[in-house]
Amino acid sequence: MRENHKKMPEIIDASEEVNHYMGVVEIEIDYIYKKFQFGISHNSYHV
Repeated sequence: MRENHKKMPEIIDASEEVNHYMGVVEIEIDYIYKKFQFGISHNSYHV
């Protein structure tokens, strides 16, 4: 997992799927890694 200097998770992937924009983060808690996918706006995707 990539973390910034404040130990906050970062977006590790972004994709466009049939006019829907998705972001993915990965979080580790007690050595267990989980990925979460969520919707983002068109403007955020192109930043």
